[in-house]
Formats: sequence, structure tokens, C-alpha cells
Amino acid sequence: METPQALAPRNRPAARRFRRRLALTMLAYMAVLFPVGWMAHHHIQPPAPWLYLVGVAPALPILAAIWVILRYLAEEDDEYLRMLQVRTFVVATGLTLAVTSAWGFLQAYAGLPMIPLFYVFVIFALSQLVAGPVVMRCAWMTR
Repeated sequence: METPQALAPRNRPAARRFRRRLALTMLAYMAVLFPVGWMAHHHIQPPAPWLYLVGVAPALPILAAIWVILRYLAEEDDEYLRMLQVRTFVVATGLTLAVTSAWGFLQAYAGLPMIPLFYVFVIFALSQLVAGPVVMRCAWMTR
């Protein structure tokens, strides 16, 4: 029989695999992003076909991170934890849409500066950090 601590959401096998995969994906993201950023900062541009590959390269680990999230949802056998995680992703997506839409309106009507679109992923990641504890707390309070 497993101990209560072993059954905690963060100690479940699917959650451990999720954290490991996500950490590797974020390492890959940084490993790609830093050289691409360095090249852009130093105005180094490869020839046209390679330029597009370099430009899209940081998005590939982001796609991998989305796969990691979907894989976790497929592997987690506790339907309650799956539901809480889906709820977290939905709240994070809603926050991301709200923040980016508000910023877009402020750009159009109040003259705020434009921000690069790659910050949308950063906003989503930060939204997940905020949404996760809030969703878990709300779920705990309604039990």
C-alpha cells in the first residue's frame, strides 16, 4: 500500500515524468533561444532558407512543451487530477488571451509600444504558474 505522500499529485509517476519532460523541453528551448538571440543581437543573418529555419527554431521546443502537456493528460490515470490540470490550462489560456487582447487594444488606442509575439508563450507560462495554485486552492475549498 502506498503512503499518503506517495499519492500526492506531485509524487505520482505521470507527474514525475511530466516534470522531467517539461524540464528537458525548457532546456532545449533555452539551448535554441540563446544562440538565436545572440545572432539577432549581433546582426548575424544566415542566407534566406536558413534564416527561416533559425527564426522558427525556438518555436519547436514550444510545440514539444505542448506535446508534453497533452502526454501528461493522457498518462495521468487519476481523472480528478486530470480535470484539475485541464482547468489550470484553460484558466492560463484565458489569462493569456485577456492580457494579450488588452495589450493589443492599449497599443491601438493608447499608444503603448508593440511587443514581440513570442512573449505570448512567456505570458502563458506565467499564467500557468498563477493559475495552478489558484485552481488547486479553489478545488480544495469546494471539497
